[in-house]
Amino acid sequence: QVDEDTQLGTSIITINAHDGDLGINDPIIFSTEGDNGTFSIDSTTGVITLAKMLDRESKGDEGGVYSFTVQAQEDSSLARSANTNVRITAVDVNDHMPTFYSGNGNSPQTSFTATIPEGTSAG
Repeated sequence: QVDEDTQLGTSIITINAHDGDLGINDPIIFSTEGDNGTFSIDSTTGVITLAKMLDRESKGDEGGVYSFTVQAQEDSSLARSANTNVRITAVDVNDHMPTFYSGNGNSPQTSFTATIPEGTSAG
């Protein structure tokens, strides 16, 4: 979970992968897919950082979850790869001011007017 007002460049999570071949430990190259540039991954360390500001409200239908794929690929002539799904939840912060609405609550209003007949008693 990450607050939606987290500063750009903040490290969010580190993805780890290892070459399982005995004696042949090729370096791993990491990349992302499907994150729309919101996150950046260091291709050698697997550290995922925030590249665009998060907006919990824009992900309301998904429960504030940003989902994308990370690929780990061997850096060799016979490159093998594996994918994993990453889900990062943006936690809402108080970043919106209150809005006034009319009685039916459908359209925002900036002012209200009331008419009181002369002679109306208080209360």
